[in-house]
Amino acid sequence: MILFALKCSRDPQSLAETDFANLRQHGLSQSEILELIAMSALAVYANIIADATAMDDDEMFDKI
Repeated sequence: MILFALKCSRDPQSLAETDFANLRQHGLSQSEILELIAMSALAVYANIIADATAMDDDEMFDKI
């Protein structure tokens, strides 16, 4: 799942049917795969907004 999400966020045009088949072999349904794609896209979107607006890091992450 993590490798798929990374590939999805870094180079989504390179996703192939084998990537989807691998997720299905691990038991993911079509809706779960779509959710994984959506969450990858949301992470990319949030990072672009944060970078473009020069947002400061959230202080709560300093405690982690």
